[in-house]
Amino acid sequence: MFKKYLFHFLVAIILIGYLGVKFNNKEELNQVLSKEPNWSVSVPSRILYCHPYKESYVLVQTTNEVLLLSAKDGKRLWINHLSDYYVIDDRSATQTGMQVEKGILITHRGDGAIQAIEVETGKILWEDSSKVGETIDSIYINNETVFVAIANNSVIAFDIYTGHTKWSFSAPSRSQLYLFGYKEKIFLGAGREIYDISAGMLSTPLELDGLVNEIKSDSGKLYISYVDSNISYSSLSLISFQSLWKIDKNTISPLTSIISSILTDDSIVYYAGKDIVAIDKEDGELLWLSNYNDEFGRPVIIGKFLFAQGRQKLYVFDKSEGAEIQSISLKGGFRPLEWITYEKVNPCANSNTVWIARGKMLYAYNISPSLTMTRAR
Repeated sequence: MFKKYLFHFLVAIILIGYLGVKFNNKEELNQVLSKEPNWSVSVPSRILYCHPYKESYVLVQTTNEVLLLSAKDGKRLWINHLSDYYVIDDRSATQTGMQVEKGILITHRGDGAIQAIEVETGKILWEDSSKVGETIDSIYINNETVFVAIANNSVIAFDIYTGHTKWSFSAPSRSQLYLFGYKEKIFLGAGREIYDISAGMLSTPLELDGLVNEIKSDSGKLYISYVDSNISYSSLSLISFQSLWKIDKNTISPLTSIISSILTDDSIVYYAGKDIVAIDKEDGELLWLSNYNDEFGRPVIIGKFLFAQGRQKLYVFDKSEGAEIQSISLKGGFRPLEWITYEKVNPCANSNTVWIARGKMLYAYNISPSLTMTRAR
């Protein structure tokens, strides 16, 4: 009899301990982010993009300025006015973002001039105004060279340190131009075609399945979303130029509309638009679909969590299963007639903070220090 009671007692102790661990884990998951911002700061103009630099800084690009802020408290360290007469348009800012390499920020003014800025001092290292008045489609940095694609015009290669023009050529007159690379190779996506431009000239084009909407390269593979094709998404090897997988439009229902960004992790590629679609990188299998019908910008991944900013909320998803772990109602709001890009500026993050932009405000939310941090590409 005593042994029977002892057995039940031990089972009860184990069960209580298990439930306690489960409860504590749930508490931890529900507190991935602080419920209120750790700090917030107002900047002079509407924010288009933010970019963490090292662990101590966050770069912010607005329609008129570039600023370097302290990651700890949002203190302004320097400000660089990009232009007094021109603003950066939303289309160009969405495609180019902020490119940082070797401690140098490559950006562009609203009038199309390219600038190289030393991140820690704000000093302008060089500027190229040869394409003033043009729209910048894409910027890509590789092997100490800055590649710039000008809409329906040309592609230019600059030395990242001096701004010296290495080469330039006329680009195909297509809709959107995309620059991407793999190792020493540089490629140009133009409409329905991809060109190898590593030698400073156009190669024989590789035909794609349709008009490209968004494109992302990672570890020798290319991930593409299409606008006018029977294919929703596809993957292509940049080594053999062989198709790896294709996803028919009817496979994903409802169609997640125009894709605004593509994000890759170790084994999953994420497509973000009105929903977030998670697909196995190797075989193209659909893993999960958010079904939120919101407007998502480019998500960020820290550890096992995916952070995605919708119109009025910041969502935290389990990146593998798509389960919503937490959502935070965002501060501020916008009048109906304001640009939709006000509401889906991409969040940015380092290992302990997620930054959210809302109009002229930047909000910093702390990430739980108990999480294991790994960055997605």
